[in-house]
Amino acid sequence: MFLLAHTGITTATAWLFNRYSTNRENAAGGRSYIFTAYPQPEPEAVNNVDFRLIILGSVLPDIIDKPIGLFFPWLGLGTGRGMAHTLIFNLLFVGIGWYLCRRGRPGFLYLALASSGHLVLDRMWDMPIILLWPLMGVHFPPVGLPGVAQFHVWWRQLFADPWVWVPEIIGGVIWAGFAVYLTRLRGWRQFIRRGVLA
Repeated sequence: MFLLAHTGITTATAWLFNRYSTNRENAAGGRSYIFTAYPQPEPEAVNNVDFRLIILGSVLPDIIDKPIGLFFPWLGLGTGRGMAHTLIFNLLFVGIGWYLCRRGRPGFLYLALASSGHLVLDRMWDMPIILLWPLMGVHFPPVGLPGVAQFHVWWRQLFADPWVWVPEIIGGVIWAGFAVYLTRLRGWRQFIRRGVLA
């Protein structure tokens, strides 16, 4: 999957989960949290969900892995799905986020959970040698084509593979909906400055 699918579907999932799982006390106070079960710090120490972090986290594995795999293939870190697409990386990421969340800093957890969602949308269970690294070996699959040539492969997949273009359309529709939603609420400034997607 590419940009629209990852960012749109992940953001919509987080928005729905946050909107409908917030307990009454937090809803009455005008605050939104993805998690309400962890020990709550003082209210002034907790920020609203920053959906900019959700968006960044949803593409973070690609931001990390694709430049390394494409432009530094001699490092042997894969074709664009490498270290940041592994289960161990994301479990560690979530663990750090949970630790910080329990201390009143939930932003890193939002980033980590969105990054983990990236693995689901990429169907990484179809690539167990990457997902379960290093249990099935320490080497990642070699890069298919060098540099820019690999981008042409991905571009063709966008139009030929329904597992790619259908989620992209869904992601695009979601972002169109969010754009209308923010426009009607006059919420663009809050979203850009604070990541608020109320």
